[in-house]
Amino acid sequence: MGREIRLRYETGISGQIPAAAGTDDYKDKLLKLIPAEIIGAYLTLKSIIDSAAITEGTELIQWIVFALLLVLTPVTYIVIYKVKIFKQVAVTTFAFIIWVFTIGGPFDSLFTGSDGTILPLKGVIAGIILVFYSLIAPIFLQPKTDKS
Repeated sequence: MGREIRLRYETGISGQIPAAAGTDDYKDKLLKLIPAEIIGAYLTLKSIIDSAAITEGTELIQWIVFALLLVLTPVTYIVIYKVKIFKQVAVTTFAFIIWVFTIGGPFDSLFTGSDGTILPLKGVIAGIILVFYSLIAPIFLQPKTDKS
């Protein structure tokens, strides 16, 4: 299974659009819009950073890792997976940002209380955003009809 979402319907002689002829359904789109390998890399690097027991500079390292993987996400989808649909690359890259926000890391500093702990509200907001984005993202990529 390739990572590019198949959106093209073919029209027959009568001009009717065959039902799901060679296109991805909602479930397939949902799976292809989650940058699992980039999220896996982020989780691995976050685990390494967290276990290093470094207190100074950790936030900067987290932002650097996030930025590098953010750049690597579209590169991976365009170069390695040969995805040609810009909208899919953009939606997947944005999905990575949401996953990092939910998992924790550099964005945690934006939700830190006066005592240095992460506010519980961050987890609630992140969880809600992740669920709704995951459910809505496949809708952004609708099939195109080929009227040739």
